Amino acid sequence: MHTLLLMVAMCAGQALAANAAPVDRTFSQKGDVIGDGRMETLTLHVIGQSLESPFKWDFTIVDEAGKVMFRVERNDASLDGFFKDDGYVANCTGYQRCKSKYYFDDLPQAIFASVKPSPKAWSFDGYTLSNLRNTATPFLAAHGFSPDAIEKTLTQMKEILSKPGYRLVAAPLSPVQSDPPMLWVPSIQMFVPIYQD
Repeated sequence: MHTLLLMVAMCAGQALAANAAPVDRTFSQKGDVIGDGRMETLTLHVIGQSLESPFKWDFTIVDEAGKVMFRVERNDASLDGFFKDDGYVANCTGYQRCKSKYYFDDLPQAIFASVKPSPKAWSFDGYTLSNLRNTATPFLAAHGFSPDAIEKTLTQMKEILSKPGYRLVAAPLSPVQSDPPMLWVPSIQMFVPIYQD
């Protein structure tokens, strides 16, 4: 009986120690994110003071020469309390379980989906064309592009999207929301958002 109690206490202590340990996880995958036949390296780095504390993470895409092509950083302090809510993470209940599932399974999968080429062309209509223009134009203007340069970039984006095989990068904001998907535009060597809900 004493041995059993001691084992239970030891297991509980190990669980508490694991929950209190710093979190520092790195996930990495190689893939052709821009469709030029060369391999980029996609890296997700997740950190936290413990499993019970809010996490921060960053996602980078680096080309074969070591140049950073894309980077996003997140501080998820405002999300942390929601992991205890049923349904916040799909098919999951419980704060620790759902938080681990999101950061260590769902988030890497969502990010690494960037390497998968689209099996079909983008479906253009009046709404999607307007959305593309309204999403990409302010982004490009904020990066110093002239109206003429913006028009040329929009034309190239439409050409890329009109054929199967394009890739999109979308960084999640939470388990239920993502940034607008972004397309690599070779002529300007940048990822540009293509639409927003």
